Formats: sequence, structure tokens, C-alpha cells
Amino acid sequence: MVFALSALFSMVVFAILMMVINGGFSLNNMKSILLPTLFMGLFMGVGFPYLLKKITPFLVKNVDTPILSEGEKIIIEQKANLFRNWWIATGGKLFLTNRRLIFSAHKYNFQQKETSIDLSKISSIKKRKTARLVDNGLRINTTENTEFDFVVDDRSEWIDRLET
Repeated sequence: MVFALSALFSMVVFAILMMVINGGFSLNNMKSILLPTLFMGLFMGVGFPYLLKKITPFLVKNVDTPILSEGEKIIIEQKANLFRNWWIATGGKLFLTNRRLIFSAHKYNFQQKETSIDLSKISSIKKRKTARLVDNGLRINTTENTEFDFVVDDRSEWIDRLET
């Protein structure tokens, strides 16, 4: 379903951009962009996600395990993305310890700063949709009025673990 929506969205956006660039919405113009539009939609909806699934394990191997304090133990770790602002996501791994939630970026990101949130400072945990479409987002609010948006594979497990 997500692939189909992504492909359809990509086709529509690409078609509109090509028509604008090529001078309007004429029948001849539509015929000339039909094949490239179908190709881009299929590539962006199916091919690009497939490529991402193939390269993600390689990228996640290049994430350093965070330095833990004495007595701190990792409870769960998983590949994740952290949105640094509304449009830039940083890929890496999310670690839950008995004391903190830690995001470590993989080495191929421009922004490689580690993010650490003390569990005692988490004020709320909410489900969210990535791009308002995909149910894989997790929003963490802190007592310091800071908001962190993550994308994770098993959101329910993270919520369960964080709420206990």
C-alpha cells in the first residue's frame, strides 16, 4: 500500500513538473511525458525503497555504540532516523538503555552529533505519521519543551519499552 501511494504521488508530481517545464498541459505534451512519468513513479515508489532496504544494513554497520556510564545497559537497539528539523532526517541507530534514549548517526551523515535524552526528562511519547502517510513515527517530548521525531520499524515495541 505504501509503495503504491509513493509511486502514485511520484508520478503525479513528476508529471506536473514535466508539463510545467515543457510548456503546459497540451495533449502532445502529455504524450511525450507519459513514459518518463510512469518510469519515475515506479522507480520512486518501488525501486528507490528497494535500494534503500539493500544499503541500509551497510550504513547501520557504521554506527558506533554509545559510551555508557557505569551500570548503564542497552535494552533495545534498532535502525532509526531522527528528524533534525521538519525536512532533514539523519539515519542511524536508536538505543534505549536503562537510563537514556540515545540516537547515534551513521558515519555517512553530515550531522553526526549524538543525541541523548534522559528517561527521567521524557514528558510524553506519541505515535506520529511520517510525511502524514506512514505509521512509523515516534514523537518524544521532554520536560525542557524539546521535541524529537524518530522513524522506527517497530514503533509499538519502543512505546511499550519507554512507558515501563
